[in-house]
Amino acid sequence: MIIPDYDPNPFDAKVSLFPTHHFVYPSETLSLGQMLGHIARGTYQVSIEEARETFQAQDLETYKLLKGQLPAFTPAGDFRQRKNTGLQEGSSLIHFDYDELPVDEYESAMASLRSNPYVLYAFRSPSGQGIKCGVACTPPFIDAASYTHAWHAGHAMMAAAHPAIEQYTDLGCKDLARLCYVSYDPDFYYAPTTTRFPVPEQREDDEHAHLWNEQAPWGEDEIQRMLAVIHPSDDDRPLWLRVGMALHSSGEGWARSLWDDWSARVSKYDSQDQDTAWRSFHEEGNGRKVSMGTIVHLAQAAGWEPLRATLKASRIVGEKAAPEQPAVEFDVKGGISAQALMRRMVVPARFLIPDLIPDGLTILAAPAKSYKSYFSLSLALATIGATDWCGTFPVEENGPVVFFGLESPLQQLRNRMHQLAPHFQPHAFPHTLTFFSGMRALPPFTKGLQQALEQIIDHYTPRLIVIDPLSYLYRLGRQDDLASATLDLLWPLAEMAASRQVAILADEHMRKRSKEDVSVVDQLAGSHIKAAVVHGLIMMKHEEGSMVLETTMRDAPGRELVVSIDFDPGQRVVWGYKGTREAVQGKKIETRKAQVYEVMQNFRRPWRVLEMLEHLGWPITEANKATMRKIFSRGAKEEEVLAETKRGEYFWVGQEDSNEKW
Repeated sequence: MIIPDYDPNPFDAKVSLFPTHHFVYPSETLSLGQMLGHIARGTYQVSIEEARETFQAQDLETYKLLKGQLPAFTPAGDFRQRKNTGLQEGSSLIHFDYDELPVDEYESAMASLRSNPYVLYAFRSPSGQGIKCGVACTPPFIDAASYTHAWHAGHAMMAAAHPAIEQYTDLGCKDLARLCYVSYDPDFYYAPTTTRFPVPEQREDDEHAHLWNEQAPWGEDEIQRMLAVIHPSDDDRPLWLRVGMALHSSGEGWARSLWDDWSARVSKYDSQDQDTAWRSFHEEGNGRKVSMGTIVHLAQAAGWEPLRATLKASRIVGEKAAPEQPAVEFDVKGGISAQALMRRMVVPARFLIPDLIPDGLTILAAPAKSYKSYFSLSLALATIGATDWCGTFPVEENGPVVFFGLESPLQQLRNRMHQLAPHFQPHAFPHTLTFFSGMRALPPFTKGLQQALEQIIDHYTPRLIVIDPLSYLYRLGRQDDLASATLDLLWPLAEMAASRQVAILADEHMRKRSKEDVSVVDQLAGSHIKAAVVHGLIMMKHEEGSMVLETTMRDAPGRELVVSIDFDPGQRVVWGYKGTREAVQGKKIETRKAQVYEVMQNFRRPWRVLEMLEHLGWPITEANKATMRKIFSRGAKEEEVLAETKRGEYFWVGQEDSNEKW
């Protein structure tokens, strides 16, 4: 965590921008001033005005859907990942939301906030009936615990200064990694001069009690998880005493054993000293300075987050055990014998494109602007028999297609169809292609999606259904049991599609991957199990002017295919197939090897990897350096046309015509 050693301009503080609240990795880091500039200048004006219209029309379900598609930023600072332990550089800003203000109180509330010397900025919320504002504080917070302390202190100040709007405060803003949705407000307020709010120092007497009172009680198992991240030290006796006093304050029978186990992790552990200290805690009586909230505070600072599965009622302090849930009825005779199983006919999995689009549910995941919609439309055209996919692969069994363009207006769909097939005549083909457009074309998962698709199947008998994109149809939060929620959403849909012998292709958004990034399978809440739940998972990414499709199939081996997409001068879109990734890379290496050998024959001197890359004008990348090392090594060890010097240089030793075969 970076802590500036000077008093910077708060508008220069870094914040992280996320494409939507579904994402846990940021798409961009920018300054607070830049972020507020986007809000003031109208970068998000069209989306915000549409959301405000639905809110004013009391269409709250649509408003929540539209709001969920907005980008959002973290006012508290720059995060490598959107969680409390992911803070890289704090902004020293504590953020406040005042939600659903009465219309006739908005102006007076904004005027009141403008008069507060500590308010750095204030702007209208996406709904139009709320205010979001920030306060620059000092000293800067460094973690979740110090941010929460600063926020509570700031909240007390704001409540005293603005009592008329205190009741509308969103208390969730006390979370360090809390997101703030973007908005549009050309009249937003920013302070011409900066006055930092002085955060009072945390007191030693039970200042963390509220952490236990607000979220507790936790049981023994969860306390063990907290202690696991708090690391004792031979040189930190005050910490040892604080943890012991905190555990003693619980009055629980297991408290002493937990303290002993935790203390025994250091080399200076002394059971007699341990016993003397524990008795001294008892002698302090009700005047002890720490509570179990201290354990929570220390654990939060070390990265602990509560695990809901451990909050079992039978372990909760001071609570009665929860009644046992009735057992699920189980049919012990529901199995099938091996003899009966082997009498069943072997039925191979059915694919639209061999080993690529199976019956059932397939997820197509790609970064923004990766032409997922063009991909899906080209597949739709191939399915009805209008063309071969990528000009190479015919669909094995043609049939009708139903295409849901949830974020594509009809005119955009029409334009893209013209780009892909300018002379397409629907009546010339025996199978129909039907389009649905708009985000409300399908109900979400929780409102009858599967039933709606079953009606589509009954009415149109489609061979293929395209949903572009799937993310419009569900909402999961970080507080959900992510794996179970994803399983509950996708598994029934996948099995229904497979049983009805229909292929469903669902597009999903993802960020470009890097070493620290993850795919859509991890980006969307709970989606780390999608590959096990769905029938197919296709990851599409850009690579040197082409698109690479990495496939994971339930009933076929994984593949890596390289395809191209070209736009001709008339903006016609043409998909092409280049081959498997291995074959394409092999051809590329052969071509490059010929270039290298020609240079080495013409210039009879030793060459290093970087020298050859610079001479050929290839970009100096790790991939190109690895390719060059491979060419040099194979030329010396396998083909014996190159020789290596002791300095790691290579020179030509082959025959004059050795290059001709390349």
